[in-house]
Amino acid sequence: MTCIQQEVSDAISQGREGLPLVDRRTVSSTVRVKNGETIVIGGLTQTSRRKIQNKIPFLGDIPGLGYLFGNTKWVNVKTEVVVFIKPTIQGE
Repeated sequence: MTCIQQEVSDAISQGREGLPLVDRRTVSSTVRVKNGETIVIGGLTQTSRRKIQNKIPFLGDIPGLGYLFGNTKWVNVKTEVVVFIKPTIQGE
């Protein structure tokens, strides 16, 4: 039997000291697999919403008028961690 650990992490913002705050999720599984068989471990999914800003340098920073020289859009990002393991024992 083997213990397998997976982790999904994402920097969500900055803390007081300027260090990133990390959203971290982990899962641990104990598995038993025969020699040469493949096991799939999945299920760590994450959906995050990201803000993307595009602007013309200097003009996009003008207070009150900057929005005329750039755009902002929100993007949904989905990620999933899947691990495939195929153990082989040498010498059998």
